[in-house]
Amino acid sequence: MSAPLRVIVVSRSPTFARAAFDLAAIYVIPGRRVLERGSAWAAFGSKRWRIVEALAVNPGLAPWPALEEIVCGDDPDGGPLAIRALIFAHLYYARPDLSRLGLCVENLRGHGLLLRSSISTSLQAAA
Repeated sequence: MSAPLRVIVVSRSPTFARAAFDLAAIYVIPGRRVLERGSAWAAFGSKRWRIVEALAVNPGLAPWPALEEIVCGDDPDGGPLAIRALIFAHLYYARPDLSRLGLCVENLRGHGLLLRSSISTSLQAAA
């Protein structure tokens, strides 16, 4: 069983105290579109970042209507007809970067997506 994720949103300033980092926490750096965890980091493109940031910042389940609004809310035409397929495609390419951070995205069929830690609690305690 994985421990609940602790998410810390860092200010847009590029300088912050890395020495105070908690290895079990995810650091979201909005200005740079970067997630950091320990010494690992991952950068994302704009649409992929919107999805990953929505999953990381909102604890628990991210429902489909909210994700669809985040991804295609600024599109004047409302986005493509297959918005969920677009979200899955972006997550397909984001999964290797997320796995380097010890994260995985779980699909709760029909309800939404959940960002979870793929590192067990015993490994987190040892880090």
